[in-house]
Amino acid sequence: MDPDRAVAYAYRSIIKVQNADPEGALQDFDKALELKPKPVEERKRSRWASISRHRLPQVDSAIEAINQMVQVSPDYNLQEVFAGAYLARGISLFQKGNFDEAIRDLERAASLRPGIDIGNEYVACFFGRGMKKFQTGDTDGAIEDYTKALELQPADIHYTRRAQAYYKQKKYTEAEKDFTTAMEINLSNAENYYGRGITHYVRMNYGNALEDFKKAIILDQRLAETCKSYIDDIKAKLA
Repeated sequence: MDPDRAVAYAYRSIIKVQNADPEGALQDFDKALELKPKPVEERKRSRWASISRHRLPQVDSAIEAINQMVQVSPDYNLQEVFAGAYLARGISLFQKGNFDEAIRDLERAASLRPGIDIGNEYVACFFGRGMKKFQTGDTDGAIEDYTKALELQPADIHYTRRAQAYYKQKKYTEAEKDFTTAMEINLSNAENYYGRGITHYVRMNYGNALEDFKKAIILDQRLAETCKSYIDDIKAKLA
């Protein structure tokens, strides 16, 4: 028995499903079962084969086929062989924006096969879910997901989005801190200067706000009109 080769065949079968090659996918799936010799009811294999033959859109077809693969026979512990199937389904679900389900599948793949590369999609799932929560007004949930994304990958955009969520909650000190950290990672993103400028503005730190708004304009002329309105207002307040 060679579990590594079994996973390779199982994973290649998924790729063939995505490429509308159901016969080739079925051959690879059979080979994976041969390398992981556990009895599987024929009706279950046939059900999977039937699903794989449907000419659905690629992502949907892959998800349906993989659903069958990872549920073929829990009694025989075939899931260990198909960690790659969970990985592929997680990626497909991520591409569809089903972040909760994608996270579960990617974590399942990692738990079944320690060391498996679940890739940037895992980080992106938390970031994407955080953005969805922010858009629906769930700033607490957004901050939680952005924080998880930061733990996995301390990218400037993760700090930027968490700063915006903090600002929405009127937690200006936390927002300023995250905008500043984002700048330290990426000095060329005008969005961070603009965001930090607003946190200074609402706390009447007008000198710092002016500096940030001016820097934002230099970096991105698309922010010029908005920043200039703040600059004019500050000058009027200080006059």
